[in-house]
Formats: sequence, C-alpha cells, structure tokens
Amino acid sequence: MFDILIALLGLVMIFGAAHELGHELKSPDVLFVILPTYFNDYLGYPILGLMLFGVLYLAAVLSTLGLMEVLVTNVQDGLGLPRQRAVWLIVAVIMCSVGAFLVGSELTGISKIQMVVWIDRLVVQFGLPCVGGLLAWWIQKYVSKTLLRNQFIDEDIVESRALYSEWRGILRWFMPVLVFMSLLIVLWSHFIHY
Repeated sequence: MFDILIALLGLVMIFGAAHELGHELKSPDVLFVILPTYFNDYLGYPILGLMLFGVLYLAAVLSTLGLMEVLVTNVQDGLGLPRQRAVWLIVAVIMCSVGAFLVGSELTGISKIQMVVWIDRLVVQFGLPCVGGLLAWWIQKYVSKTLLRNQFIDEDIVESRALYSEWRGILRWFMPVLVFMSLLIVLWSHFIHY
C-alpha cells in the first residue's frame, strides 16, 4: 500500500512539475531534468534536488542489493558454489558486462544514453515477453501435471483447488496470446515510428 501511495505521489509531483514548466513527458530526462529544474529554478530550493538524488541513489543501491541476492542464490543453487564464490562470480559478470557496454558504446559510436535506451527496449519490450512465453510453454511441455498440482494447490486453502483449472487455462491459452499480442504491438509501434 505504501509503495503504491508513494508511486502515485511521485507521479502527481512529476506531472505537476512538468505541467508547470511546460515540459513534454516524452523523453527519459523527466526525472533528471524536470524535477531538479523545478526545485532549483521555480521553488528556489536546490537542497530539495539534492535530497531527491540522495533518495534515488539509496533506492538504486537497495534495489541492486535485492537483485544481487536473487542472482547469488540462483548461482549457489544452480552451480553448488559457496556464497562467497557466488558473490564474486556475479560481481565479475557485472563488471564484464559494464566493460562490454562501455567498449561497445565506443566502438559503435553510439552514445551511452542511446545504448541504454536501446538495451532497455530490447530487454523490456522483447526479452521479457519472450521469456514469459517460453517459460509458460516449458511449464506446459516439461513439468509433470502432478508436480504442478502439488505446487499450486494448498490443502488448507479451498480456493486453490478451485483456481487450479483457471491457472492452467491462463497458462495454456491466455499467456501465449498475451505474449504474441504484446510483441505485435511493439513491432507495430516500431514500424510506425520508422
């Protein structure tokens, strides 16, 4: 509830500041240009901009730690490594990825911001739907019905037995259609813009 409330308050603040400054909300600089400009020039309190970036920095660090914990746990379980080695492996992969990003940006001549936007579009608009669709297909094809039933149904919750067939229907029919439609929409929007 608090997360949703804070997100809504942030949304109201960003849209209000953008409207007040007459700025369009189409570019990725909304957070990093509109709010600091609003705090500094319009309100005359540059300390608010500093506080905003401090909070954003803390949120980014804490989110990164949470994401790293998932990666470390998966590497520990998948490769059977102790925690410390799993952490060092993940850090090495991240550092190599950052290095590849920087070298790729220099070799291609694409600006780092454009590269980030391109990678974001590739991962969010294509990668996530494809992974979701492949995961739904893999579960349907290779996971036994008994295991699915045991994982989904909790004997203490009567509704879980009733919702099992709906969940299977969503996994079998709704999920592939949704993934296919989202990919069509993404492709269609790219063809319209180019």
